[in-house]
Amino acid sequence: MSRVHRPVTRRFLIGQGGILALSLPLLAACGGAPGAGTAATGSVPATTGAAPSTNAAASTASVTSSASATTVAVKTSATNGTIAFWHWGDQSYLTRYRALAAAFHQFNPAVTVDVTLQAKDFTSTILAAIAGGSPPESFTMDGQVAQSFGNKSAVTTLDSRVAASKLLKMDQYDKISMAVLSYKGKVIGLPGVSIPGGEAPNLFFYNADHFQQAGITSPYDQWKAGNWTWNDMVEAAKKLLKKDSAGKMTVVPLSDGTLTRLWLNSAGGKETDDVIAPTKAFYDTPEAIKALQFVQDQRVKYGIVPAAGVSKELGANTDDAFIQGRLSMNTRWTTGINLYRQIKDFKWGLAPYPKEVTYANDASIAGLALPKGAAQIDAAWSWIEWASSPLGQQVDAKTTTGVPYDPGAKEVFLEEVKKIPNLTTPDVPGALVPNGKDTFFRMYCINEADLNSIISKEVGQLIANKTSAATAGQSITQQMDAFMKANPQT
Repeated sequence: MSRVHRPVTRRFLIGQGGILALSLPLLAACGGAPGAGTAATGSVPATTGAAPSTNAAASTASVTSSASATTVAVKTSATNGTIAFWHWGDQSYLTRYRALAAAFHQFNPAVTVDVTLQAKDFTSTILAAIAGGSPPESFTMDGQVAQSFGNKSAVTTLDSRVAASKLLKMDQYDKISMAVLSYKGKVIGLPGVSIPGGEAPNLFFYNADHFQQAGITSPYDQWKAGNWTWNDMVEAAKKLLKKDSAGKMTVVPLSDGTLTRLWLNSAGGKETDDVIAPTKAFYDTPEAIKALQFVQDQRVKYGIVPAAGVSKELGANTDDAFIQGRLSMNTRWTTGINLYRQIKDFKWGLAPYPKEVTYANDASIAGLALPKGAAQIDAAWSWIEWASSPLGQQVDAKTTTGVPYDPGAKEVFLEEVKKIPNLTTPDVPGALVPNGKDTFFRMYCINEADLNSIISKEVGQLIANKTSAATAGQSITQQMDAFMKANPQT
């Protein structure tokens, strides 16, 4: 079996990219929309804001109580005061960051972190705050927008502070993460504990009971044996499909949220010549056409994905449908681990995207950043530095769902994942990341959103059976090439 594995360099940086969830809106690295709009806040150690669930609250207490063992002796600082920290996500993210901020406050009692969850339109909201001269002191910056933020001079470069740090271990971060969170060679973010924290692969989540009841070897076991292929997935999905007397699906085999770019990668191809500064699209290559055809076939030929989508077929979104046991295979980033830990009625597992040429998974990247115009820069940096260091990573590892960079934090993370009662494959995230063999990356360029809009529109036509794979691939390539020529991504 041949594998596609390219060295991580500034150009041809594995050469994969471009997030696309078919006809769904473009999502954040964590698998949810980065947002503002609705906000929940809470200064640490205060507990204002929306209350977390019982399990989440217990998790917060566990992490906070262990902070003294992780953060060694209390350190004081010349900087002091309360700083604002914004992030996207949901209540579980707010709980997680409150716990991290509480641990930081034990490390540095002079600084209090006021944690705010911005639930919708996060990118627009943070940019508006920066432009208006009233940004928070720090925020989570998605890798997808990092080059755009750098191009807009919306964030402060961190090189001199990084060089002077005695807490950070920069050699722990891989080259792709630092390349994504740098702009024109200057560091603009640190990837240690952003959302989800570390690197979080986009994988197949599957209902293990469904596979067992149908007499099908699980995706994990097929992957470990080296024979989890496109054809294997299709044949399994046909057996897993259940319909009522009216022909409506009652059990959907496969989510409508699979990433087209990962099918392209697993076919042995790539989206562009470079994920950070692309100049040429490759959607018209044989590998890309094959992947596009497979995406269309899942609906039109094989009928294993509802033509109208999961939500219309089942009356529930993909996460709820999976939790309810009505969706056999769902694809999402490993942020789903915390969401699915509540499952009690069946066993579930994880596996990479099946192979045509190679297996595939996506490792998303985000980082903590310092916005231009922040009022308390030194205090903000003390938070970013500690949180991104091994000290912060080891606290965060108890509740993160990304694979941490720090080896000690990774051990903590893997032990926590093993505690999830119905998860049958706790080793998968650690086995896939950060070895890079089957890990691919989306586009992280300045106009990533515009380029993915081109892809989304054409794939929407494809899955509606209004165009062919070859025509869609050629159209995507022509439009992307024209856009990049007119708008250089450097």
